[in-house]
Amino acid sequence: MTPFHRSFGFLGLAASSAVLLLLLLCLGWCEVAVAVRRTVVLNKYNMEQHLKNKPYFVKFFAPWCSHCQKLAPIWDQLAEEVHRERLDFSVGEVDCDKYREICEDYHVEGYPTLILAVDGDRYVYDEEREATALKKWAVATLKRHRQKVMARAYDDAKRADKQRREAAAKETAQLGAAKTFYEASIRALTVYLHVLLAVVLIVVGMSLWIVVSEIIEHRKNAAWYSEIKVRPAGTSLSPPPTADDARLPTTAGPANVPVTTISSSTQQSDSHATGGVVRERGHGAGGQGGGSDPGGAGGGTRSSSTAER
Repeated sequence: MTPFHRSFGFLGLAASSAVLLLLLLCLGWCEVAVAVRRTVVLNKYNMEQHLKNKPYFVKFFAPWCSHCQKLAPIWDQLAEEVHRERLDFSVGEVDCDKYREICEDYHVEGYPTLILAVDGDRYVYDEEREATALKKWAVATLKRHRQKVMARAYDDAKRADKQRREAAAKETAQLGAAKTFYEASIRALTVYLHVLLAVVLIVVGMSLWIVVSEIIEHRKNAAWYSEIKVRPAGTSLSPPPTADDARLPTTAGPANVPVTTISSSTQQSDSHATGGVVRERGHGAGGQGGGSDPGGAGGGTRSSSTAER
């Protein structure tokens, strides 16, 4: 190999090394650029949408603030670590000179102000400004927030369950009151029906008793009138039955023969019914003595003559 070829080979090797070095430098600059872009630039157009999707650790800064300038590389490092470890929050920043209304809404009074925004809650960071400390605080704060959310959800569920049980107890009490009223109404109706049934039975019983009494009385009267029609001539007529006493008391004669005393109205009815004449017993002189022979002169007898029908 000639010296010319050797020198050309060295030049080629040097050129290749230079190209590789440039490539490495480009990769480094690209990595730095990518690391810077991990920090999401928030503004009034995209901030609401970003915070709705996930928690954000936001830096509110002013470009002229020296503390903000000092914090800038640390904040970018935090964004890169959060992205690399796939933590469940993102890192962002807001330029308060450009978007003053956002900073006023978050009550930013100094620069930089670091706020962790999650589910509408805001937690302000005021501790050491190092990437590790920032990341550790954000993770711990998110954990406490989730515990608080779970406790809040548990309290809400417990409160809802209590309200449900109270409503169920109230409904049960109302049903119990309605049931009690229903049972009381049934008892009152039962008593009323029993009383009504007793009254009906009494009325029906009295009506039946009256009807039966009338039937018995009617049969007695019918029997007495039939006795008038079939009574043989020359026999005495018994008085009509009454409700109190169907027959009058009898008295014994001098010879211990029962003699029935018949009233004048009864005698007249007998005489009209048989066509005969009924005479009252005459009391003569002999009758004053009271003979035992009914055919003798001393005692008079009742005689009757009946005409043939």
